[in-house]
Amino acid sequence: MADKRKRQNIVMGAPDVAAGAFELGIAATAKDQFPKTFADKMEALKLKPGGYLSEDGVTKTVDISTEKVKSWNLETVVQLQTDYSVTLKLVGLEFLNPDMLKFALGDGNVEVANGKIRLVDNAAERPHRSMVFRINGGDGKKLLLFVPDAQVSALGDVQFVKSSVVRLDLTVEAFPVDGENVVTIVEDSAIKVDTGSQG
Repeated sequence: MADKRKRQNIVMGAPDVAAGAFELGIAATAKDQFPKTFADKMEALKLKPGGYLSEDGVTKTVDISTEKVKSWNLETVVQLQTDYSVTLKLVGLEFLNPDMLKFALGDGNVEVANGKIRLVDNAAERPHRSMVFRINGGDGKKLLLFVPDAQVSALGDVQFVKSSVVRLDLTVEAFPVDGENVVTIVEDSAIKVDTGSQG
């Protein structure tokens, strides 16, 4: 039997540095602000560089919670979806990037002046932002990961030690805009029109 595996379907997750890699912008409010291509500038979102991320890149987690409804005979007859959420985890390495700091701590908690940044930790609500990750998938493949409405839900410990750089360890909640929490666009000249591979 012939080997039906296809190496061209394998995708890497490296940052596309030439295209900007990671950007933050104002939160999208409608689908017409979403990207249509990898190179889309999304000018309405006023994207700014998010800076270097750690070697772990970005991790997307989809959490689906369900409840099983059982019959008198204890057979599962219906599965109800009770919760759905998408979170992302990333570690920013540019502690002096004002846009990343405001995303992590709150707009009013970051003051930038000539030669000085003043940071405040308090219970202020974190801002909503859009997030764009441009990925080099290898062999000419390009991926764009777009989060239209993101908000920091957890900030990890910030360590000040000689043996490492100061990091911003973020967990981010992805909220839906027009029913879509995260959009991934993959571009590769080898992708052909799907004529249906099922039944």
